[in-house]
Amino acid sequence: MYLEIDAVSKCVKLYPESVWRKLDEEFKSKLNLWDKRDLNLYRQFTSRVELVDLDSSGRVLIQKKHLEKIEVETEALFVGVGYYFEVWNKDNFEKSLYEEVDFDKAMHEKMGNRV
Repeated sequence: MYLEIDAVSKCVKLYPESVWRKLDEEFKSKLNLWDKRDLNLYRQFTSRVELVDLDSSGRVLIQKKHLEKIEVETEALFVGVGYYFEVWNKDNFEKSLYEEVDFDKAMHEKMGNRV
């Protein structure tokens, strides 16, 4: 599992290795790593990621320093997002969501009458 700190959203993202490798390759394909700006961008992007192991029960240990960055003190909220999942402070997650009316409007803009 690969753990990424999302400093903007204040959450931790956890990716299966195969998914992370695909995302990493896609990102690298858009960069010229001989270009200093691109290299610095890639370096900073990958510095926020670390490989974490699952224990024998399939659990992942998230270091306290990461939990502090996302303001998790006692309880964490796990949110599945397609091919990965996120770990949030519950209040921060709820603040990040659309209001119902705005959510409906955004869904209709993206999906039309299919929702």
